[in-house]
Amino acid sequence: MTKYTLVQINHPYDLAGVGEKIRQAINRHSENWNCYNIVFNEHTNKYPIDVMVCKENKKKIEEILKNATVIQFNHSLYIGNVLGYKIPENAIKSVIHTGSTYRRNSLCVDKRLENLIDVTFVGKSMQYL
Repeated sequence: MTKYTLVQINHPYDLAGVGEKIRQAINRHSENWNCYNIVFNEHTNKYPIDVMVCKENKKKIEEILKNATVIQFNHSLYIGNVLGYKIPENAIKSVIHTGSTYRRNSLCVDKRLENLIDVTFVGKSMQYL
């Protein structure tokens, strides 16, 4: 059975803990997928930390990214922001657009990302842009 890997690059202020909830759901309910949630800092609401960006985790993060089937940025502000880690060209890149930053600047953000992202997910709060 083929195993696929979703790697989420989570933004620091994911107030609802969406990235962690997606990781838990995929790892609990899918036999064909593994999911990692890479975070830059401890969450203000103390959600569990899967993989924190730090010097001690450099090799682990490099290995996770190297094996990624899909790399999902969980906020449009953090596209490509993996602190110098190489994003594999063969991985599918996706973004989840949420929040007021995207609502206020959607055309600018879309233009900036058009050559970087393969798949875009937009929440219901964005439907009237």
